[in-house]
Amino acid sequence: MLIYDASFTEDEYVTRVGWGHSTWQAAVALADTAGVGQLVLFHHEPNHDDATMDTIVRDAAARRPGTIAAMEGMILTVGAG
Repeated sequence: MLIYDASFTEDEYVTRVGWGHSTWQAAVALADTAGVGQLVLFHHEPNHDDATMDTIVRDAAARRPGTIAAMEGMILTVGAG
């Protein structure tokens, strides 16, 4: 499992380079390169509404099935099951 700071889209990131955050696209690329089992996107841009987050997760999961967005109170379990 890779839990990755994916605050922005690539379009948003252009004006936020150096802020210390990343994109969901970079998360997908890293997860693919590392061969991790599941990608969890976290540290979402506060201005993203639910519809935007749904679109981001749908797009990320289309490129990397099983990708989810972390949500407040979510409990993740790592390991065989």
